[in-house]
Amino acid sequence: RIDKKGNTLEFTLLTKRYDDDLINRVLTQFVSDMAKIGIKINRVDLVKDRFKERVLCNKDFDIAFGQWVFNRISSAEPLFGSKFITQCGTNFISYSNSTIDRYFEKISKSDNIDEKKNLNRKIAAILRDECPYIFCWTLNKTAAARQEVRNFRTKLSPFGFFDFVYEWRKSGH
Repeated sequence: RIDKKGNTLEFTLLTKRYDDDLINRVLTQFVSDMAKIGIKINRVDLVKDRFKERVLCNKDFDIAFGQWVFNRISSAEPLFGSKFITQCGTNFISYSNSTIDRYFEKISKSDNIDEKKNLNRKIAAILRDECPYIFCWTLNKTAAARQEVRNFRTKLSPFGFFDFVYEWRKSGH
């Protein structure tokens, strides 16, 4: 891609160092896919503390790859709540939305599970529309596999769905 001034688009992608083959394949594929459309991505792997310093504290990045792992009681407030826009805070993209802040406040004060679910759905809808992050994948519902997929297994919790993806194989391969 060439911008309006004739410059090739080039970005630096900061990541933590991952020993995980799957994550490294995802990152390699992302860099490759961007190259196919003319965008050069320079991947820089950093140790955890250096990644935190550059991304969370100094906000010195073009693109950053991170993992967010949630369970049933996790809150997305540290990622999207305005009160977490601080030096080295977890809302390192400085995302701010007063409606979402009000919803997080209501969630924290409520004991009603259905109300919390409803508010979280509203938050998710706003985040979908505003797209402050590009999520590589997330689960929408439970999943199934065709019979041709061998070694298909997952944890009972959908939050651990991809733990065994490296073992999946198509029959005959």
